[in-house]
Amino acid sequence: MELLGRRSISWTLAAAAVTGAIYFGILLVVAIYLQQGRGASAAESGLVMVPWVAAFGVAGPLLGRFSPRHRQLAGLAGTLLVAAGFAVVALLAAYGQPSSWVLALVLGIAGLGYGGTFAGTIAVLTDTVDTRYAADVSGLFNTIVRVGGVFGVAVFTTTYTATSSFVVVAVVMAASALVAAGLAAVGLTGPRQAVAEPAAGRHDRVGA
Repeated sequence: MELLGRRSISWTLAAAAVTGAIYFGILLVVAIYLQQGRGASAAESGLVMVPWVAAFGVAGPLLGRFSPRHRQLAGLAGTLLVAAGFAVVALLAAYGQPSSWVLALVLGIAGLGYGGTFAGTIAVLTDTVDTRYAADVSGLFNTIVRVGGVFGVAVFTTTYTATSSFVVVAVVMAASALVAAGLAAVGLTGPRQAVAEPAAGRHDRVGA
């Protein structure tokens, strides 16, 4: 709870929850959209998502060459790229059905943004606390991303099935990414000093 009380951690984790919701939510929504809405095969719908996942994996090693501060800023920039990517998807879907390869290309660009967001989030969190809190921060981060993913699958899939509109889902995802960018920006303004070590007497009293 002491970690969650820090603005840089709590707001950054909130941003990670939202982007995690988008990452996992789009995997199922695109499959339903392509197979049920456009009659595509399962293989085609799966291949369309390959750039989204592959680009995410590429961003981390690329950002590893940058300074810690630049990696932190890349997290915010990546979230904005995700928002832009889904805004383009919404426009393409609004003016006709984009081909699978065009959809894959745009999702690949957005996936690169999410990879930057993921790496940037880790950079912010690890720069906020001392290394002795690494396990705690890692646990919080992994938990919040997966919880966000559960909500993302539920919310975005329900939105699509209720509206039968891929445009609506893409717009909601773009808006969600903008919200995540705002949360990430607040997280960047938080202090960077480490969380204070609990007093030794506290452990003594608990042990007693």
